[in-house]
Amino acid sequence: MWMFGRQGDQGDQGGQSDVQRDQLLIHLTTYIELHRTHKDRFKNTADFFLQAQEQEYDIGRILLYMYALGGGYVGSVVGTVVGLISGGFTGSLAAVAAAAILRKELNAVSASVGFFGGILGSVVGATFAGFLGGAIGAAVESSGHSAYNELHLPFWGLIGGITGAGIGDILGGKVGLVAGAIGGGVGGFCGVSVPVMLIKAYTVEYDQTNISQQKSKAIKLEEVTQDFKKNTSHFAAELSVIHSISSKMVPGVEAGRVAVQSSLSLTALSKATKAIYDVQITPQTTSCWKKAAQQCTHMCEQLEMMRREAEKVRASWSQ
Repeated sequence: MWMFGRQGDQGDQGGQSDVQRDQLLIHLTTYIELHRTHKDRFKNTADFFLQAQEQEYDIGRILLYMYALGGGYVGSVVGTVVGLISGGFTGSLAAVAAAAILRKELNAVSASVGFFGGILGSVVGATFAGFLGGAIGAAVESSGHSAYNELHLPFWGLIGGITGAGIGDILGGKVGLVAGAIGGGVGGFCGVSVPVMLIKAYTVEYDQTNISQQKSKAIKLEEVTQDFKKNTSHFAAELSVIHSISSKMVPGVEAGRVAVQSSLSLTALSKATKAIYDVQITPQTTSCWKKAAQQCTHMCEQLEMMRREAEKVRASWSQ
């Protein structure tokens, strides 16, 4: 009786294994068809994050330094030119006015010396303030921080005025001091204001373009995410069934390989889903885009390996 019982048990196990194998073959075939029809969509998803990741990779820091350096250079050139012209013009007017006011205290020679000393002081003070202030202000404005404020511009106007007054006083006496202070101050203020306003106008236009690009990118991200969720739900369900059946089967080489690879594929799907979710939560974080690109690429590789394994097992069991 015992022997007959054992033979009956073996027959039950054999029958059960055949049923499980048939079920597994059905689901493996379904998976192969799913992969054939959806692999391009998953590749497009991976490519989207790869391209986005390349665009995002340290682009913020690189552009920040480039804009700061470029803005500083433009600011120094424009500030120097504007400071030179405005300082010279304002200084000459101030020198004439100062000479007229102080005419009783001056003779022709001292008035002439004061006039040219004031112009020279104005030019040097305004150019100095325009060069440094324009470079610093434009660099700050380019980096995304407003330099056009109530402290920055008056400060450089004061620097230009002090510098112009000092040189004007040495070279031109009272007339030179007054003319240098006024011309250097006004010229320094203009020398800083103009490049800062130019950079500000450019950055506003760039920001508007960047905002438009970010909106388009956000819309594309939403489309890719929805498509990804829709497609992965079918894969996750099929892989779960495949893993459940292959794990319960009598230990064998084919079933074991299917169980392992289906588990790896499910894990890859889960990690890719999590990475894409993180991008949605913090789209401004470069590392999230990079991780999503890596996980989506890895997921595609694992799904492809699962397809190959499914075809191997189906071919082996069909013989």
